[in-house]
Amino acid sequence: MKKIAESLRWIFMIALGCAVFALGFDLFLEPNGLSAGGISGIALILIHLAPITTVGIATALINFPLFFFGGKKIGMRFFVGSIFGTIFFSVFIDLFSYLPVPETEVLLGVLYGAVLCGLGAGVVFSSGATTGGSDIVIRLLKMKYRNLPIGTISLALAQKAGKVIGAEIVPEAIEDAKENAKRNNIENCEFYCGDAKDAVKILKEKNIEPDAVILDPPRKGCDKEVLEYVAEMKPKRIVYVSCDPATLARDCGIFADLGYTAVKATPVDMFPRTGHIECVCLLERKSLTLSH
Repeated sequence: MKKIAESLRWIFMIALGCAVFALGFDLFLEPNGLSAGGISGIALILIHLAPITTVGIATALINFPLFFFGGKKIGMRFFVGSIFGTIFFSVFIDLFSYLPVPETEVLLGVLYGAVLCGLGAGVVFSSGATTGGSDIVIRLLKMKYRNLPIGTISLALAQKAGKVIGAEIVPEAIEDAKENAKRNNIENCEFYCGDAKDAVKILKEKNIEPDAVILDPPRKGCDKEVLEYVAEMKPKRIVYVSCDPATLARDCGIFADLGYTAVKATPVDMFPRTGHIECVCLLERKSLTLSH
């Protein structure tokens, strides 16, 4: 029953993400002559050139050949989830086209549409699936060309470290990283599938005391429990890669109580003309900082 419940929840999250994505497309982007790009954008162009079917059906017709040729290579769970995503998105994009379109200025329409499409796509991607189309093409390209960024932080460190242990919550990313390491003759890397909390627990149970830990959390930052586990392993240095200065400051404050001092931080403007910024922060154990 537990597995059935987990599967139903997985399918529901994919459907929810597709519904939000389709709402943004139908209510804000398409009425303003815009699309979110990818296969839905190609389908929209084709419908305008030859209005013989709907955008949803055109999207499905373009997607399924991609699944046919790439399905055997992208992993069964990813494949099945993407089939669900393509079907749900194709259905919702036609269904929501009958909803009344709110009157908005073009700029606001673009912003609302982008937010909804981004949220929807994020929910689908975080469920280990896609809405098909260009996402399938990108995944096949990553499988073909292993030098594309997969496990790049761990593999780059492996060239200078005695041993590197990496953790990633997406199973396919773990397999890609292992294959990438194999192809690049990197033998001093291990990868664990799970979130940061699970990975840190495993390392702690194995009494592993790393010299350095690199954290690269999502915008919400790290759970306090993760920070406590990291501090208990007593690494000399911690490198924290953050995409939100507010959560970085919060977590640095927690690390300060756990015996670590923020020594240096470098902002990286990867999102020009927005309020977002990446930041790389070096923390050191206070005993090391005092000895300097």
